[in-house]
Amino acid sequence: MKNLILLVGFVLISFAVAEEYTDRYDNINIDEILHNKRLLASYMKCVLGQGRCTPEGKEITVHLKDGMQTGCKKCTQAQKEKARKVANHLKNHEPKFWEDLKHKFDPENSNKATYEAFLASKEYKFSPNRVLMIWQTLALCLLGAVVSSEKYSDKYDKLNVTEVLHNRRLLLGYANCIFERGKCNPDMKFLKDNLEEMFETGCEKCTDAQKRISTEVSNHLIEFERDIWNELMTKYDPEGIWRKKYVERIKQMGINLPTD
Repeated sequence: MKNLILLVGFVLISFAVAEEYTDRYDNINIDEILHNKRLLASYMKCVLGQGRCTPEGKEITVHLKDGMQTGCKKCTQAQKEKARKVANHLKNHEPKFWEDLKHKFDPENSNKATYEAFLASKEYKFSPNRVLMIWQTLALCLLGAVVSSEKYSDKYDKLNVTEVLHNRRLLLGYANCIFERGKCNPDMKFLKDNLEEMFETGCEKCTDAQKRISTEVSNHLIEFERDIWNELMTKYDPEGIWRKKYVERIKQMGINLPTD
């Protein structure tokens, strides 16, 4: 029944709200790029198809193109503001780049009225229908939050954990991050930030992939890296409370806890 409610909710959301681009790069520092000639030139080469693109550069290209051709119809609010800021900066301070941009994305000037109106607008205007759609979406999201359990982000679920476990330098890098003896990269930080809760809840919020990774890592450490395993237990479960509480779940996950 819960799954049915969620399914209906997602279907309604898909009708109520227009598709939007990912907000993954919404926090990119556009001002830093615009006021650094070298950086700006590098991004413009990407946008114009004249050079290599970073992931952020590809995202900016999509938003600028959409801004010029559709008024940024599928952009998030942050993306609209950034696309508007970039285009207006080029128009006023980098006219050569602006002309190149128009030539690439609107060579026939057929979308001029669309992007000029987009650039001139100061804020996003909500229609009554749009407001209703947003309230419907919020209500459905709240419903989904009530009937489904929260899961950790699956952003790092495709991490090649086998490669990490069989490369001692990489493995020690993770251990040093967790035990605060070294720096953390993003996936190390994700693990460190959630590890205590994973122990306390028996990995209740883990995705299936994260449970598989936990099993592989635990069994490897128990068999081949007992010092690291013991240090983990000392840090996160010094009295063995969580291992006792979730012993059945641990067995179901296929983790072979040491008896010594």
